[in-house]
Amino acid sequence: SHTVDPIAVLARAYSAHRTLELRLPGAAHGEMRVERGAGPRSLAEQPEELLDVATRVRKGLARNANDPLWLWAKGRLAILEDRPDEAIRSLETALDWGPSSADLLTDLAISYWQRGKHQNAAVDLNHAVELLGRALQANPNHQAALFDRALIEEELHEMAPAVADLEKLLSIEPSGPWSEETRRRLAQLRGKKARFFDRGPDQDAKRFDEIDRKST
Repeated sequence: SHTVDPIAVLARAYSAHRTLELRLPGAAHGEMRVERGAGPRSLAEQPEELLDVATRVRKGLARNANDPLWLWAKGRLAILEDRPDEAIRSLETALDWGPSSADLLTDLAISYWQRGKHQNAAVDLNHAVELLGRALQANPNHQAALFDRALIEEELHEMAPAVADLEKLLSIEPSGPWSEETRRRLAQLRGKKARFFDRGPDQDAKRFDEIDRKST
């Protein structure tokens, strides 16, 4: 049985100890904490709530290895523990065995983004953007999907779509702690976009010369 919603518990753990730039669906805003040293935390360093969920996940999957909720919880837990490969496996299996939802697709996108950052793989970042597009087809006003897609688009230097996503997000969510972060990011992004587009013709000529040299 799912008397305690593991997805909600993990959202609370994310907010209390936020180490991801991206926004986890259903989670309250939390300030970013910069972790010293990359890689997964040891069990001794895990918040107790996560250890409790990990035990529940193991028991739930022992009863039914294909239970979509426990597979989703296992994937979300792996995201919080910085284990993207495990997260991708669990979340894709959850999609195979259960209904697709905007929240689940967003979690899967986060895990691809996480792996893309670890491996410096643009292919994973692009796949994350594609998954967030699917989440937004299911729910066009999905706040976490809009926020996350904008951040990944910015990393891929797709400034105009990133600005559009954050502007739409602010129209849906004009107040509250998440909106403050969205506003701050939108201002930074507009500044970057202006710097990119407001170069003089000399700079553009230089850039085209460089491109020309690279292509010959």
